Amino acid sequence: DGCLISTDAVHERALNEALHAVAGFELSHDEHMTRWKGLPTRIKLSELVCEGRLTTHQASQAIVLKQGYTLPAIEAAPVDPRKVELLSALARRGWHQCAVSNAVAESVEAMLLRVGVTGFLDFWLSNEDASPKPAPDLYLLAARRFQVDPSALVVVEDGAPGIAAATAAGCRVVAV
Repeated sequence: DGCLISTDAVHERALNEALHAVAGFELSHDEHMTRWKGLPTRIKLSELVCEGRLTTHQASQAIVLKQGYTLPAIEAAPVDPRKVELLSALARRGWHQCAVSNAVAESVEAMLLRVGVTGFLDFWLSNEDASPKPAPDLYLLAARRFQVDPSALVVVEDGAPGIAAATAAGCRVVAV
């Protein structure tokens, strides 16, 4: 989702609002971008529990609140028409395309609908479909769905977990 809409700020703000509501603290921007960028919320919260910064009860509350804050922020996020045109042009040229995200399915679908690109995609995958990035599983699943070897996929990625996942799967990677 980060390649189509600038979602780093959306996810950071939503997580901080949820953490503040349930535990009275927020993560710094630096910590969010260097440690947590591109990772699923459930992994972030699990780590915070392991570190003693949250209880399991607070984490279960935070994940629900975070999603509630995320969806309206996606609806308000600006859309870059150049990215939409690029996907449209690739589709017109016969390229098969999918979206692979570490976000939950509800957020992925909301983002794709917001951008208006669902018609250009064969399918989309979320962290609910396979082990999340940096594991290669989502890209391996995409290759199986396309019925191609992972080396035939060209992956555009904006975060370290996604780049690691695509590389481990054997895909060609364009880091943006």
